[in-house]
Amino acid sequence: MKKLIYDAILFFKFLRIEHLKKDIGFIDEAYRNSGKKLNLSGFENDSTLDSRVTYLPGHFSQKLAMLKTIFFVLKSRRKTNRLILLHISRENIILAFVFGFISNKKTYIKSDMNIDGFLRNDNSFWAKNKIIDPIIKAIAVRYIDKISVETQFGKELVDVFFKGKIKTFYLPNSSNLSPINECDISKKKDSILYVGRLGCPHKNVELILDALTEIKNCPFHFDFVGPISDDFKRVIDNFNKNNQLDVEFHGPVYDEMKLRILYTRAKYLLLSSKSEGFPLVFPEALASGCTIISSDVYAAKDVVLSSQFIFSSKQQLCSILKSLPTTDSESLNIKSLAKYQYFERGKLIKNFSEEIIHEWHLQ
Repeated sequence: MKKLIYDAILFFKFLRIEHLKKDIGFIDEAYRNSGKKLNLSGFENDSTLDSRVTYLPGHFSQKLAMLKTIFFVLKSRRKTNRLILLHISRENIILAFVFGFISNKKTYIKSDMNIDGFLRNDNSFWAKNKIIDPIIKAIAVRYIDKISVETQFGKELVDVFFKGKIKTFYLPNSSNLSPINECDISKKKDSILYVGRLGCPHKNVELILDALTEIKNCPFHFDFVGPISDDFKRVIDNFNKNNQLDVEFHGPVYDEMKLRILYTRAKYLLLSSKSEGFPLVFPEALASGCTIISSDVYAAKDVVLSSQFIFSSKQQLCSILKSLPTTDSESLNIKSLAKYQYFERGKLIKNFSEEIIHEWHLQ
């Protein structure tokens, strides 16, 4: 029998270089730490090429892309016993079927779950079809070995969707940041930090700016970090004309040391998204001892200290900002730093390795 080349192959059709710094990089790191060989694969997608990735020529949206993908997956079964895919979709369930039908090999899916879309779609990952759905679910149960979900609530939904017939486990996103020392908590400034794209509709930063225009006196300095769209530059200009608070727009900060300094000096992280999976800013904030204030996205319930720091309207955010403690905030920051233990990268890699690498590859 020909020796297999890889312990697992991860395929993600949207793969771009930035994903190697996020969840795909996390899986790659876990395999390398375990001495296992993982192949990363995806379409070129006009991205900067990386030597760690096996590229399918062209873009995932081009004609015949699905046929190229199926052919790649068919060939992959001769190189590995395990396939890793991202997202629960009909397409990925079909790929799991293609991979496993001939060889009886299983697939693991890492699900970055859009819970809002799932609930809007009548508790389904796709537009419901009474004829196709039972077939797709039966294929999933037969050929998908495990699914990880990045929020606790999302995991419950997946369990219900597949009626507990596929093993699921909780795998939130992690941060590369090492936790600060508890003694550094006392050095924090009266600062509130926002990190994310400015002008992206689902990030909803306008809600924060609208709230700030209604707050006349606030002891906090506000730092906004992230790429600024051209349209949003006009929003910032209008805001600055009437703003009386201490607010600074930094634009994108790619220097990791400078970004860490902003996190370390901030007492609070503020997130205003309309919907999110499990944003990387959450573990980054906890590692930096920042108390998280968040809109009512599902991942917020996994990271906030209490419901008093979750808002769903401008009025609620105003109320939170007006009542935030300054001199008595140190205990909150210490509790936030302690909460990072549940999202620490090394611990999550260990959990992933136990669920997938050690258990999977010993079967």
